Amino acid sequence: MLPFIFRNTTFRILILTLMLIIPSMVSAQLIPIKSIPVATGDQFLIYPSQNVSMAGLGIAINDSLFDPFRNPARGNLISGSQIITNPSAYTISDNLGSAQTLPLAVLSRSEEWFGTVSLAIQEVTPSETNTEVYADGNGVLGNYYVSASLGRQPVGSDISLGVSFSWARLKSVGGVEYLYGRSNRIEQIGKMIDLRLGMVAKVGDKKILESTLVYNKYDVTHLTQNVFPWFIPERRQMTPFPAPEENQDKTHTLGLDLGYTQSFFETGWQLGGLVTINRKMHPKIPNYTIMNIRRDPGDTWAYNLGVGLAKEKNGSVIGIDFIYEPIWSHTWANASAPIEIGDQVVVQANEKTVDNYFTFWNWIFRLGLRVKDKSQAVDVGFEIRNISYELLQKDYRVNSHRTQYEQWYEYTFSLGFKLFFKPFQIGYQGRATLGTGIPSTMIDRITFNSERAMNFSPDFLPAPNGALSVTEAIILSHRITLSIPIGG
Repeated sequence: MLPFIFRNTTFRILILTLMLIIPSMVSAQLIPIKSIPVATGDQFLIYPSQNVSMAGLGIAINDSLFDPFRNPARGNLISGSQIITNPSAYTISDNLGSAQTLPLAVLSRSEEWFGTVSLAIQEVTPSETNTEVYADGNGVLGNYYVSASLGRQPVGSDISLGVSFSWARLKSVGGVEYLYGRSNRIEQIGKMIDLRLGMVAKVGDKKILESTLVYNKYDVTHLTQNVFPWFIPERRQMTPFPAPEENQDKTHTLGLDLGYTQSFFETGWQLGGLVTINRKMHPKIPNYTIMNIRRDPGDTWAYNLGVGLAKEKNGSVIGIDFIYEPIWSHTWANASAPIEIGDQVVVQANEKTVDNYFTFWNWIFRLGLRVKDKSQAVDVGFEIRNISYELLQKDYRVNSHRTQYEQWYEYTFSLGFKLFFKPFQIGYQGRATLGTGIPSTMIDRITFNSERAMNFSPDFLPAPNGALSVTEAIILSHRITLSIPIGG
């Protein structure tokens, strides 16, 4: 049955038509949303990649190591079988956190079938700005990641299909401990599930179309303990009073994606384009200190519109990507009980107390270069990410509204090299990111005397209670990649 479907001309025309008219995202990436410039580190950079040290270029050129994980149908790029390990570590300056990750991946392809398996163990050391954010006695938290994919491209067919499943057990997500400025203890426990269905179709000798359907579920619970001063008349003194609180961080994301690349054989240049749609549902957004409204759920529409240009010759590459990222988010809160001002009920139970409307105009620019010969390759890359948004907040408790504008830039510099030997390949990839840190607002500093406030929760979407400022930090990431062919 499958060979007939793949070779049926009518079916192929239908598939290609659907891929052209359905908006989607080439990279199948979940679009992260950040309304505050919090430093999070490269915690989720766990899969092998050839291009991460070229600023992560991926619109106009292939990444035969990473592409099979972002789109399972891209397993058709796998050549033979290989086992890859890429131990990595990142640190955030000023003792704001670090992590070490040990991944192991197997990529394999036969004549028609292909697939991947990946396992990763991660140790996270939270920020030392709060010494009791640990769930484990030794101050180190453990995350676990598992993923697998399977795909097929029948002999003689120009279409490949693939499916993938990923699961993560999370006990620490970087940056969360900055969010609860009044808490003396924070514990995290939860999971993330990711399902993907991918398709790649070759049109002639020069054009490739690809599409991926994504479902991602993120569900983490934050157990916090706030300490408030409490006056005891009998003792005539203030005594710390612990108040435990449970916050849930939940996001469900549906993504649909389309990518296009075209080669110009005469010149060596390749052109690529992408369109991305993410529909995010936020059943629960935690009660962060930096927010002035509690218990916000919400929903989001996020888009990527990108174009890439690259030239590859004898393994050497130069390329650029530009992505425009408009996002519209709406969060709100409902009253759990009637709210009174004086003798008048201003908000009834279950009615909205506030509406937050975010409009983002983000963009990303990437520039990458690789110089390669028979025995080695050297990569350099630069990425600049602009995040800018307008927040319109309507507060029904006092019948008021306000508008807030925020903008910041995040810069990432990358460097890498690889050595080629007959039995294996080994390489190094390093990244430095600037422009994020510990965000705060003027209200935070006045009220709480603390600058701790809060992508990949995957999203950090609190509505700030005032103009943002940031105590900047530097994120340094290092990764060593070892690739060994197996079998014939």
